[in-house]
Amino acid sequence: MLLAIYNGYPIIAGDSAAYISSGFEMKVPIDRPIFYGLFLRIFSLGQSLWLPVFVQCSILYFLLAELIRKLLPEVSKKRVVVVVILISLTTIGGWHASQIMPDVFAPVAILAFLNYIREEGSTIRRQVYLLILFLSIIMHNSHILIFTLLCLVVLLSNLIKRIKFISLKRQLMLYGVCILGWLTMSLSNYWGGNGFNPSKATHVFLMGKLVETGILKIYLDKNCDLKHYRICTFKDSLPPAAWEFVWDAPSPLYKTGGWDSNKNEYNAIFRHILSKPQYWLLMGYKAMEGTMRQLITTDIDGSYELSWIKYQEDSPPYEVIKKYIPHELNEMKYAKLNTKTLNVIYLDRIFIFTLIVSSLLVLWYGTENLPAGLRQAYIWIIICIVINAFVTATFANVLCRLNTRVIWLIPFMNFLLLYHLITNQRKNRTLLSQEQPNSQEK
Repeated sequence: MLLAIYNGYPIIAGDSAAYISSGFEMKVPIDRPIFYGLFLRIFSLGQSLWLPVFVQCSILYFLLAELIRKLLPEVSKKRVVVVVILISLTTIGGWHASQIMPDVFAPVAILAFLNYIREEGSTIRRQVYLLILFLSIIMHNSHILIFTLLCLVVLLSNLIKRIKFISLKRQLMLYGVCILGWLTMSLSNYWGGNGFNPSKATHVFLMGKLVETGILKIYLDKNCDLKHYRICTFKDSLPPAAWEFVWDAPSPLYKTGGWDSNKNEYNAIFRHILSKPQYWLLMGYKAMEGTMRQLITTDIDGSYELSWIKYQEDSPPYEVIKKYIPHELNEMKYAKLNTKTLNVIYLDRIFIFTLIVSSLLVLWYGTENLPAGLRQAYIWIIICIVINAFVTATFANVLCRLNTRVIWLIPFMNFLLLYHLITNQRKNRTLLSQEQPNSQEK
């Protein structure tokens, strides 16, 4: 919570208002799950946004500490605390944990997964990890897609006997959590009047992605003379970014009737594009290109660096906090982020320095003698980060926060690897120094 404390209030984003209002009004949005809103309502006790941040940080600390003890059984509790403090001060994990956004539950889901596959003894602990995993994947539409692909990777890896790492029963539990997540999100939308589906807004986000990649422009140039879609009127003035198409008022989306009005047309365009093999290679290339661009974004969020991005009167976050938690309005209004006295660029540079230096040190020391558990955990974190980048870049946007919410797990693992390598090196030196006098005596 160090960043929230230093800021003077939990970190607020533009989308925070939508999550707060959905939970307090018990209304299922068409563009996102209601569950993070419910999390805010329950754990704020209707009184303070500091409380859900405390819960987020507590869950994250619990999972980090559990994984450290599993991967480094010899480490003391004090050193576990030191590692977590180091993460808080030198990476941007604390930023996402201190923010009123569901992004923190992406690394929480990864850590819960790793703890689950590494837990050898307690059945209760495995159940706790699965519960945290389930709650994490229903917090955001991207999380359920990421975990579904992760389950497919688990299935494929276990089909290859030589890298089998988890029993069939525990595999089935993971797949069960995945299926339950899809059902829960679909039922919540049905309850909210959005139909029995995981998201009512899928067509809008996918169309935004087609706009951003340029595939829609190519398609419309070839088919508008035959199909006469409403969006054809704007084929030469499409916005360059997916988020502009989805959210900006001048977007063709809103000029042609909005989300519901365009559903049939957009779905017809998707079906037609997917039926044409000539677009498959281009879509695959754009997916890979977007994934690579997502993986190399390491800044917190570019909008916080802009001097005019402030949540003052008439902004959605201001209005929502004023309505539901009015006694915290002054805290939010005069937080360092809102008065532009928090140096976000400085935080970005610290993280990049930590990421690069810790990675170079790991390469310098070498990883030949690492325990199997540490090596396996590192590989799975890399897999999860790549899946996260693929899902967000292919089906949503290439945005800083969608990568940085999980990329900080790399320096976290680097710290653990370096701790193990350095302590082992010291042990070996001690043994050599003890052996030398004995050989001289002989």
